[in-house]
Amino acid sequence: MAENTKKFMTWRVEPRESLNEQAVSRNRISAIIPSIPEDILSSGSQGNTEMNRLVKHALTNPFVPVGMFVTVGCLVGMCKATLNRNMYRAQIYMRGRVAAQFFTVCVLTGGALYMGFKTPFGNSPGEIPVNPDFVTRKMLNRNTDTERERLDNLSELYAVIIALENLEKILGRDYISPKEYTAECSKLLTQFKVTLKLLPGLDFKDFLRKYRVNCPAALERIEQDRPTTVKGDDQSNSTIAEIVALFITLQDQLKLNIRAVDELFPILTDLRHAMETLSYLPADFDGRNKVLSWHQKLNGMTASEEISDEVARQMVFELETAYNSFTRFLRNT
Repeated sequence: MAENTKKFMTWRVEPRESLNEQAVSRNRISAIIPSIPEDILSSGSQGNTEMNRLVKHALTNPFVPVGMFVTVGCLVGMCKATLNRNMYRAQIYMRGRVAAQFFTVCVLTGGALYMGFKTPFGNSPGEIPVNPDFVTRKMLNRNTDTERERLDNLSELYAVIIALENLEKILGRDYISPKEYTAECSKLLTQFKVTLKLLPGLDFKDFLRKYRVNCPAALERIEQDRPTTVKGDDQSNSTIAEIVALFITLQDQLKLNIRAVDELFPILTDLRHAMETLSYLPADFDGRNKVLSWHQKLNGMTASEEISDEVARQMVFELETAYNSFTRFLRNT
């Protein structure tokens, strides 16, 4: 019994971990325990930073030290006069101290207000805002929804013109086939017309001058209202341009939540007739069959009816598929 007790009471000396093993253990523990977020360790929020900046600028006002010095001087003089039992002089110093304190407070407040409203966004000249997005938010908050929409449309118009200019350049450098160019150019011209309609009262020449748009090739395309590859007597190219424009117009209307049959059916009818007019388009072309199928569906509905969101989503999907098939067909012919 005693031997068994000694056996279990024997001290065991565990070998100490080496420095490398200790480092591995610390790394393992640090990987498990998350680190403290930096924002918790930061000295303060943006609001506190702005307040500290205002106080700092206010204290740099040269009148503040003067007011503080006069206040301290009046306080010391009042104490001396009181100790000397000169109550008249003590009253004068006390009134001077009150006036000096009032002057100092006014100077501090005025300096803070001046530095706060010195620049539009609360920053002194040449100082970068603490949050760069603050300027953007400040400017956007000044605009109404109508103004924002107009700015978006103006940017879209600018982008279409630049895209047209680049398309003309890559055509001249033979980086794109004529068929592909015709489809893309017709699409951009249609987008230009739609965007221009969303900007009533816009002076196009003034727009070009204001935003310094120097795109002569694009402006020529817009003026002629047709791709370079489409001639006046080329009926097939004109039909291709019309088909592309109708595809885009119909998809845009569906994406703008237009669901009325009497607004969708006329465009769909024009698209069907245009695809049937294109002579070399195969009769079993998948894109034309999809357009014909949707034409038949809407033809069976009354003009006052509206298609549901699910049907509109499916229609957009099939029209995009048909449009992509049509553009691939043009590239391969």
